[in-house]
Formats: sequence, structure tokens, C-alpha cells
Amino acid sequence: MATATELAIAEELGYQLIRLFNMTSRAKAHLTAVTNDGIERAAYALLAHLVRCGPRRTTALAESIAVITA
Repeated sequence: MATATELAIAEELGYQLIRLFNMTSRAKAHLTAVTNDGIERAAYALLAHLVRCGPRRTTALAESIAVITA
């Protein structure tokens, strides 16, 4: 049985997750509206990783962003 403190923490976590999802949706909508440079949305994650971590080989980049290659 969960304690009152655990239930309060779970409720706050749920609230914060909803806020995160809403903020992510707004950011995506804003990015789509503002960006008209021909870059696919998925490419931004790759570019952000390269900016943060520097040059990477394709396989290392895929591994670092958890893309499974076969």
C-alpha cells in the first residue's frame, strides 16, 4: 500500500510529465512553423548531438542516439 507521501510524489510526477509533453509539442510546432530550411525534423537530434559531442563516425553516431543497426 502506498503512503500519502508516495501518492503525492506520483501525482506531482504525473503533472510534470504532462507539462513536459505539452512543452515538447509546442516546441515541435514552433520548430515546424519557424524552420523552412529543408532539414528534416529528425536531423535536428543528430545535429544537436554532433554539436555537443563533436565529429563521429556514422556507426558511433547511431549507437550514441540508440539507433539499432542490423
